[in-house]
Amino acid sequence: MTTIAVIISFLLGAVLLLSISSKLGLLELAGLSFPVGIGVQTVIMVLLDAIGVRLSINSMLWSSVLFILLLSGWMFYKKENLLRWKQEAFKVDLSGLNLLWLVFVAAMIVVEVMNFSRCVYFPVIDRDSLAGFDLLGKVIASEGTIRNLSLFNSPNFYESARSAGSYISYTPFTQCSYAYVYMAGAETSKIVNALHYLSFIIAFYGVLRRFAVPALAAVVTFFAFITPEFISFSSLSSTNVMHAFYASLGVLFFVAWYYKRERSLLWISTLLLMLNIWTRSEGIVFIGACCCILLWDTLRSKNWRQLIVFSLLCVLPFIFWNLFLKFNNLEAVQVFIFKPFWDAKKLMIIHHEMWNNLITSIPLFGWTFLFFAIAVVSNIYWIVKRGDQAIALLLIGLSAIFYLVLIYQVDYVWDDIVNVLRFSCKRFIFCFVPLAWFYVGANKNVKWLFEKIT
Repeated sequence: MTTIAVIISFLLGAVLLLSISSKLGLLELAGLSFPVGIGVQTVIMVLLDAIGVRLSINSMLWSSVLFILLLSGWMFYKKENLLRWKQEAFKVDLSGLNLLWLVFVAAMIVVEVMNFSRCVYFPVIDRDSLAGFDLLGKVIASEGTIRNLSLFNSPNFYESARSAGSYISYTPFTQCSYAYVYMAGAETSKIVNALHYLSFIIAFYGVLRRFAVPALAAVVTFFAFITPEFISFSSLSSTNVMHAFYASLGVLFFVAWYYKRERSLLWISTLLLMLNIWTRSEGIVFIGACCCILLWDTLRSKNWRQLIVFSLLCVLPFIFWNLFLKFNNLEAVQVFIFKPFWDAKKLMIIHHEMWNNLITSIPLFGWTFLFFAIAVVSNIYWIVKRGDQAIALLLIGLSAIFYLVLIYQVDYVWDDIVNVLRFSCKRFIFCFVPLAWFYVGANKNVKWLFEKIT
């Protein structure tokens, strides 16, 4: 039954993506389908619970199949788009493949086989999941509900469940995706993490191929996904690598839309950014960065409708989840400080931890940010002269600034700020790893150098 559930997730994602865009490459579709499909299924799960339908594998599969049939009907109505996609997606072009490409693709396959095996073989061991995400997934699957969950409503847990930093405050993708596979009879929720990481590699390579030759894309993808802490967490039952999937690829499809001007790519970006904030609420920083660029573009094009629709859709899951919590009396203690304030000591702690213990840490992030800095400095001429990948650079910079503002505005009443920065913030930086490596592989100077040395 678990295999059937995973296939349904993949089919749902594939049909939805093809309903939105006929411009996706085959690898992009293959990499995005499962994460998008199971992401949509978790939204369906909360909707069903909100209207009083008991959550079970039968209710989830039937609602997913219904959604697939409705989308298939729309695709049949717009079948010229599907035919156009088939003509482009299945064209075979081997001109860019060489020995270097083969070596790095083979290396990725070997590493991913080992990582996938480790992920699904070992049980859940990380504390956050044992005490939160995996536990919630098991209880949701057992009790068939979210809003009436015993962990949230029992007198023994009522106060602690609503305390600052409790798991009730997390947006529901991770725990609901785990519940879905547990309903289907899975022995471990880590099948979700394993499939996400595999999808990540395929989708990242696919979108990078829009900007780089196959061999360079393979080299960059390999180094991106062997980033030490990133690949380490990919085999744990945590939410962070899955969030990095939605956040970084949402930004990268926004970049693809900006340079290629294929409108459907903007709606793919929108869908991924919606799931990004459905996975972790901090994902608002990437939505904010994209909205800034889209506003600047709108001031030139005067297409205000596009900006309004994009902005509203991106934050809709966050609004829906918070309304769900409010109406079901599941709100946790608010830890965000909405008014401006000045705290020099807090700023110094944030600067010290982010720079000395995170960004520049080779054991954590390998060569990622060193190579990114070299790529930016070496490409300054082309950035100034032709704006080469300036939008990607701006999005990375704006997202980083918004994130620093966000962590400054949080009131750390549930833990020491240093602990939060060293552990939670460390994992949020995963979102920037693919973005940094994308810039390394997509800018003009690196592509020129790669052509010379190969």
